[in-house]
Amino acid sequence: IIQDQTSPNLAHIPTTNLVNYNDTQSLYGVTKTTVSPPSGYTGDAYRFTEEATTAQHYANQPIATVTSGVTYTMSMYVKSSYSSVQIYTNTAQINSNVTVDTINGTLSGDTPNKISDAGDGWWKIQWTHPAQATATTTIYLVVKDLSSYAGSTSNFTEYFGVQLEAQSQATPFLNSIGVNAVRKATTTNLVPYSEDLS
Repeated sequence: IIQDQTSPNLAHIPTTNLVNYNDTQSLYGVTKTTVSPPSGYTGDAYRFTEEATTAQHYANQPIATVTSGVTYTMSMYVKSSYSSVQIYTNTAQINSNVTVDTINGTLSGDTPNKISDAGDGWWKIQWTHPAQATATTTIYLVVKDLSSYAGSTSNFTEYFGVQLEAQSQATPFLNSIGVNAVRKATTTNLVPYSEDLS
């Protein structure tokens, strides 16, 4: 493991992605296609395109059981034809939402939150919020927001690496396919400057 003074060692933090199936969502007023992920990543990203109907336009991403009083961090990569996208968790378990400004690269709504430029129109976002009830839950992967409106097949939002973790920070993406993906503890090089031998 090569490390410099800025390495946060996030890839070595034990964690579980509570998303049940990263490749499976229930669709409402949208169609789903597979697209390329952000540069430097492998796996499938998903484009949700509005149907030309007046309705809500979103995909429902199922999440395993969350526990009341525990803090969770939601993270994902987002790319959209819209300049503003408002993403929600189920209000009965984790009452949170954030709005992504895809033009200026800002994130508003629940805090703490963070946004970074992942290139080619992709933004990596994360936000943290405690659960207020114990139950299975969901993240709403919207095209624009959860309002009902007249959709257009030219409007879409793409998602990659959707993750929900029981901690106060996001760690690198773990792909869950039927079983919640787990990262076990690994060894970390504690030398702060591996290249400094003076």
